[in-house]
Amino acid sequence: MKWVDIIRVRSARGNGASVASRMSEWAASCRGTRGLIAARVYRNADYECDASLHLVWNTPAPAPGGSELALRIFRELTGQGLVDHDVWIETKGGLQ
Repeated sequence: MKWVDIIRVRSARGNGASVASRMSEWAASCRGTRGLIAARVYRNADYECDASLHLVWNTPAPAPGGSELALRIFRELTGQGLVDHDVWIETKGGLQ
């Protein structure tokens, strides 16, 4: 089953590039994590202070409340601004 941990941060004005850079470091460092098939960082096109990290998993079932990796990153980002974490499950259909 494919599912995604999405961690979003709305940081203080002018701090978005720093947060996105830190997220990129985490994305690169989690290579080889069992079940993780992709780690991507996005920045909001309109608001420099918004960034998100998407951890894409392929495991038998989503981890309750999200992966340990995402929860650890979430805790580390809490001092950087408003932080949100969601777990999404892929559904059938859509564009491939």
